[in-house]
Amino acid sequence: MITIEITIIILAVIGVVFGLPALVKLLSAGSAQARKITRRPEDADPLALLNQAVDDGVASIQSAKTGLDNYRVLILSVQRQVENGEKEKARLEARIREVLDSGDPHRTAPEYAMMLADVEQNIEANREQLERHKETYENFAKQVEAGQSRVLAARQKAALLGLELEQSKREKEMARFARDFSFDPQGLESDLSRAEELIYQKIDANRAAGHVAEDLSKLVIAESVDDDKERKAAASKILERFNRPPTTKQSR
Repeated sequence: MITIEITIIILAVIGVVFGLPALVKLLSAGSAQARKITRRPEDADPLALLNQAVDDGVASIQSAKTGLDNYRVLILSVQRQVENGEKEKARLEARIREVLDSGDPHRTAPEYAMMLADVEQNIEANREQLERHKETYENFAKQVEAGQSRVLAARQKAALLGLELEQSKREKEMARFARDFSFDPQGLESDLSRAEELIYQKIDANRAAGHVAEDLSKLVIAESVDDDKERKAAASKILERFNRPPTTKQSR
């Protein structure tokens, strides 16, 4: 299944970007999603796991940057100690020259010399410490920068995988639709023919009713005309009877 393949790819990305320990920690954290992946990958949300890993990476980078800031403060502190030591060294050297130039009447040159030796020793120790701190800081900064690049790449990968995952869901829906879809051209043609026949029957019935009404109307008119003719004929006969001249009776 496509979803299973994407799940495997996402887990591989987490392992490559954040390392095997991060992947092991993610899978063994006891989360319900991780247990679902072990049992049924198709029911899990692998994209959520990748996004969570990216968010954890971002949080780690932020924490690392805070650590770098604090470490930078430490470096500045040691740097200031070195600078103060150099100033003290210069002061003691000037004081020794001044005493020696004056003939050291109070025998203070040895005391200043011992103080200078302690200062130089502290300066050397602080310089070594400063170099170690700078090297550690630079290596740590490179790791943070590399981790930041990996997190950015993982975020972009998560976006692409998210789009691919949504596309695979749509492909799955289309496959199910294609599987369940059924089309019978012959059955459709039969249904269309039957529907067309019923429609024409209804049209014929409507037209027949109109024709019957028209025929009945013509019949009533014809009967009315015939009846009028008969009445006129009867009236004519009556008028003829009245128009006949009266007959005279002969006398006997």
